[in-house]
Amino acid sequence: MDSLPNGNAVYSPPGQSSMMPVIVWGAVAVSALFHILATLGASLHVGRLSVVPTYDDVAYLVDGLHRLKAFDEAVFRGLFRSLAEACDDRNAVSRP
Repeated sequence: MDSLPNGNAVYSPPGQSSMMPVIVWGAVAVSALFHILATLGASLHVGRLSVVPTYDDVAYLVDGLHRLKAFDEAVFRGLFRSLAEACDDRNAVSRP
């Protein structure tokens, strides 16, 4: 049993380490990162990322650059503000 700074003992069930959750979450994070990198790598070789952007994709890329600029200028506040403005613009267009 471990002890706390105030002298009280911390109970750990037999056979269970207090480091076990850290190890499990670390393994999950590493496997998720591996999956993301493998998926991006496959997409670079045979998927949508392996070709030049088409006309329709350019609008999304430009929008992404605007969002990145807003994030660079004001971090999350700027990003959320740009998203809110985009929602307001779309709602204004759809109203009669």
